[in-house]
Amino acid sequence: MNRTSKIILSVFGAIGILVGVFVIGSIVYIYISNRTFEQTLATNLNVSSEWTEIDAVPLLQTRRRVAEVAIALPDYRAERGGPFEIKLSDGRIVRPQVQISDVDGDLLT
Repeated sequence: MNRTSKIILSVFGAIGILVGVFVIGSIVYIYISNRTFEQTLATNLNVSSEWTEIDAVPLLQTRRRVAEVAIALPDYRAERGGPFEIKLSDGRIVRPQVQISDVDGDLLT
């Protein structure tokens, strides 16, 4: 094998290694950036017309630009009356409202 062939093979080998590192790095980045972080804030809450204050322990941390608050209801069937209305099994319709404040008491929107 002459010198030119060795140089060409070395260049293509280096390019192959760089492409491989880029592809693996991209896969790892996509996996890490798309993970969901779940934290249960409260269980067994009673539904009422009064506000219920929930303190998150440990404190919630911002990990993404977009965050979601999900309400999980046991034995819930998708029977919605309108936007933001949930029909409970006893026939009551509730309109959950969530207000999040930071440690300084500022409301987040």
